[in-house]
Amino acid sequence: MNHEDQECSRPAHLPDVQSIRFTQESAPAPTRLSGIDAMEEFRPRDVLGRDNRQPSPNLRQPPWRLICHLVMTDAQGREFAGTGWLAGPSTVLTAAHNLYSSAHGYAAASVTVIPGRDGNTAPWGSLTSTSFATLDLWRQTSRAEVDIGVIWLPQALGQSLGYFGFQALDDAVLLHHAVYTAGYPEDRPWGTQWYDQSTIHRVDANLIAYGLDTIPGQSGSPVFALDAAGNPVAVGVHAYGDLRENLGVRITRPMFQILTGWWR
Repeated sequence: MNHEDQECSRPAHLPDVQSIRFTQESAPAPTRLSGIDAMEEFRPRDVLGRDNRQPSPNLRQPPWRLICHLVMTDAQGREFAGTGWLAGPSTVLTAAHNLYSSAHGYAAASVTVIPGRDGNTAPWGSLTSTSFATLDLWRQTSRAEVDIGVIWLPQALGQSLGYFGFQALDDAVLLHHAVYTAGYPEDRPWGTQWYDQSTIHRVDANLIAYGLDTIPGQSGSPVFALDAAGNPVAVGVHAYGDLRENLGVRITRPMFQILTGWWR
């Protein structure tokens, strides 16, 4: 699927946006990172037609600084990589399979969260958490529609950096809506953030399909639109894909209630 000729204009107004907050503080001195190499990440995601991903333009500004490189370590000391995003003062959302996968016999023991990572530089530092959760239904069934997990940070990074809003939208609003995603793919220089923009071309009860180009490492990335003021509002969590389309877990009304329950 090639979407190079699609127009991706600024999205229309999104009603009743929830939980949006930004502050414009100056960036602290960057933290240098070392000793973290390329890692395994579960489940393939794909480039559809021509690769339209671009480097995220300014990791010191929202929404890009709100998107986090995740480094998961299991009880055996194995490390895996993924993407998450600030969704509250101390809340990071991601794909559940970054945290637990019964199919692979994998469970995270700790997660290092690096917001706005830029290669070996961490403009906002990093935090390691051992407090995270997935839904019981994910652990029991591995069903795609509940592939969402949460990480709770030991410090409220979102108080200074800001965080994404998230919202449950009707089918008619989502279909053909312009959306974006950004994350940390394994096929680009390690720890660099890349984004793409496209439209939602299919809406199911619990999943959304889109032409956004992604690669392993981007699992857990936000699928987001912009409200009338230009603030990012997540409508899904990127999780799956093949050569035809890429898929995200849709933020439905029941899922919205779960996410607000996780909000800290």
